Parts: sequence; C-alpha cells; structure tokens
Amino acid sequence: MRTIAACLILLLSVSATITRADLTFDYLHVYGIPEGTSSYWRTSYEQGVDYFELWRTRADSEEYVLVVTTPSRGDDPDGTMYHYYDEPLGRGIEYHYYISAYDLDGSGGVVSDTVSERTAPVEFTVFDYSPACPSGYWIQFVVDYEVDVQEYVLTGGFWAGCQDLIAVVPAIGQSDSAVTYDYFDSTLDTYAQGYCLAARCTDGSLYDPGWAFIPEPPESRTSLDDFGIEPQGPRALVTWSAQHEWWLRCYELRRKPVDSSEFEQIAQVSPANSWEPVTYSSIDSTVAPDQWYDYRLGYVDDAYQFHALRDTTFQFIDAVSGAPPMAEKYKLLAYPNPFNPSTNISLTIPRTARTCVVVYDFMGREVRTLHDGVLERGEYEFAFAGTALPSGLYFARVTSGAFVATRKLLLLK
Repeated sequence: MRTIAACLILLLSVSATITRADLTFDYLHVYGIPEGTSSYWRTSYEQGVDYFELWRTRADSEEYVLVVTTPSRGDDPDGTMYHYYDEPLGRGIEYHYYISAYDLDGSGGVVSDTVSERTAPVEFTVFDYSPACPSGYWIQFVVDYEVDVQEYVLTGGFWAGCQDLIAVVPAIGQSDSAVTYDYFDSTLDTYAQGYCLAARCTDGSLYDPGWAFIPEPPESRTSLDDFGIEPQGPRALVTWSAQHEWWLRCYELRRKPVDSSEFEQIAQVSPANSWEPVTYSSIDSTVAPDQWYDYRLGYVDDAYQFHALRDTTFQFIDAVSGAPPMAEKYKLLAYPNPFNPSTNISLTIPRTARTCVVVYDFMGREVRTLHDGVLERGEYEFAFAGTALPSGLYFARVTSGAFVATRKLLLLK
C-alpha cells in the first residue's frame, strides 16, 4: 500500500532566540524492489532545516530503526527530491517507514505519514515475446523467485496503455528458484498493441514493477496471399490479396519490360491496414500487345521506404483479339484441409527458381521439408502425412525466388 503524505508545515525552535526553521513536506513514497525498497520524499520549501532521517520497522514489530540520515539540500523553487535504496531486506516482507526533520540545534520531529510497503514478492528477469504470425504472440516471462504470489496479470492496450485485461496466469506461489511462464495471445489487432505485467499476491495486493513492452512489427508488415495479372480488353488487371497488414502507407505497383533493368512506378493503392483478409486491384492501361513485362508489388511504410513483396512475369495478349486471357501467376493450395491423416500441397510457379516447401507447427518449429531445390515452371504436388503428429494448426510455407506464401493446415484426429 502506498500513501501520499499530506502537506505539513513544521515549525522548529532553534534556540532561546525566536529563530524558526520552516519546512513544507509534500510526500513520502516507498516502492518494493527485489529484496529491498526504494524511498522517495519531496519538499516544496526548506528554510533552516539541517537534515532528514528515514526510519523503518517490520510490520510485525514496533521497534523502529534509523535507516539513513540525509543532509538538507536547501530551498529550491521547483521543490527538492530525496531518494534512498534500502537493501537487502529479504523477500516479500512488509515494512513501515516515516521521515523526521531537524534543525541545526537538533530540534524537530516526524514530518510524514507512516507509509507501508513490502519488498518485492517476485523478481522478473525476462518479459519477452516471439511472433506466431499471423495468429498472435507467444508471451514468456521468467521470475527469479516467488513469495506468496497468487497469479500474474497480463494487460494490454494501444501504445502500451495497458487498460485491457489480456490474461490471468496462475502462479506456483512459493519458489526459491527461477520459474518460466508462457502464454499465447491471439487478441492483437495491431502491432501498436503493448503489454504490461504485474503480480497479485495472496493478500490481494498488486505488485507492479512497471514492466512493459511494445512488440516490433515483423520484417514484412503484410502477409501477401496472392498476386496475379490477367488481360481485361486492351488493359491488364492486377490483383492481390493480403491476410493482414499494419502501418502501411500504401501499396506500390511497379513494372518494366523483361529486357529492361529499371522498374517504374505505375500505381499506388491505399491499404485498409486491417487484420482481416483484403483483396486489391489496379488497372494497367499502358501495356502493349504481345509484350512480356515484369511486375513488382511492394509497400511503402510510415518512413516512406519501399519494400518489395513479390515479382511476377506476364505476357500481355489482348483478350479482344481472341487470344486466351490466361494469366501466369503463383498459386498455393492444400486439399483436403482440414485433413486426417494426410493432405496434398499444390503449387504452381510461372518461372524456374529454387523452391523450398516447408511445414511448421503452431510454435513456428520446422516439422518437415517437402522440397528444397530448383523447380521448372509448372504445377507440382507434395504429400504431407500427419500420422505421427498431434492434432492442431500447421503452416505450409513456400519460397520460390522472390515469391513467399503461407497456407494454414488443420490436422483433426
């Protein structure tokens, strides 16, 4: 329990003369730290004060001991702050503190209310995260010890405001050695979300050491699901879809003839910045019949930096002329899905490239590599058997040149 002392005015008799020492004492704050306490007190006016004394006793004792004597720093128009670390005092023990002030003759007395605080009932040594995109975060925290801890309270909010309860994690309660806790959070809708962590003790008190973090966005701020081009009369229709996206300023589409080395911007599209799947399209009306083009899709971040996402090559054939309006594009499918015990991963690639097909589990650990090598342009199927695997969510990830895609796989037994 933390108490803010009321503003007190202390009049100190210095001698037989009428000289007075004046003090306006604002507050005494005491905070629990691992195996100790941290005390702060503030004055807004000091005149003739010689020194302060910090006194302490255990909650189960009535005998106070002098902790420290601190010389006065004199009057400061902006107020004067004093600080003292009191350690070592043990773990999870409650103490009472008060402040006394004295003049040059040693006259004075108590100037603060009594403040009660316990040394930290738990010491956090790790509070971190690992992305499990696109579904959320694995939160991990490690404590060096626990004393009468009932549970841990994980809160969150925009820019680490931490107003929203995310989870209550039961504690072991008593431990003299390190304990690791894990929690998976799938509630995030933006990477501006932050986390805060506190411990609730068995007496109902909440120990909040001020631990908080805001996760960094992953390297790519969008999960591109598809990118394709097809003729639409004398123009080319470019479409793409994203499973989720955050903090994008815009998508940018670039194009060049295959025999050129420089891409040129041909369109910018405003993003939804949504955690839900979104599909986009853009019309390229400057293509020439029977020409091959390289298209590059990327995004511009909030620092105005361009990040390439995917390239594809397309031969424009005017559909009005009767030529088949067939686009060359990447495809990644899985069927059946959900599956038991096996599924087929279907992959179409429009150009020769080194291609890697890997399956990961829900924790991001590699389960199986289905292919790693050069594939010619064409359609391929890879069988994935989950006979020896537990039920749950898996991810098939394909990289082929600059193309990267992920497909969810659900194994139900």
